[in-house]
Amino acid sequence: MNEVFVPRKAWVLSGSIQGWGDDVLAHVDAFVFLTLDPEVRMRRLAERETLRLSRDYLEPGAMDEFMAWAGGYDDPEFSGRSRAGHEKWLKTEDVRCSAWTALSQWRKCARPSWTGSRPG
Repeated sequence: MNEVFVPRKAWVLSGSIQGWGDDVLAHVDAFVFLTLDPEVRMRRLAERETLRLSRDYLEPGAMDEFMAWAGGYDDPEFSGRSRAGHEKWLKTEDVRCSAWTALSQWRKCARPSWTGSRPG
């Protein structure tokens, strides 16, 4: 990841980097944590996957299995990638984190004293 992102003057990396993107964390100015109502998220995910997978061969039951796994994200007890896990991880990072909900409400998390310059 360092080779792809760090040499650039400005960049945005989307998606979870928890557990695999640690090498770029020292170069991150901020995290933005977006949330969405779980029902809306699952509907959008199903629409996206149906469109994407309609072009490829899909084994029987694979879509149902994937959607069941993805539905676990909002369950705090889920053992896979989860919202609770992401929120816990964000609290450990030494950069400012803003969380944005579908209701456009901002709240600060992690280090609220962020000034806009890179940490360290």
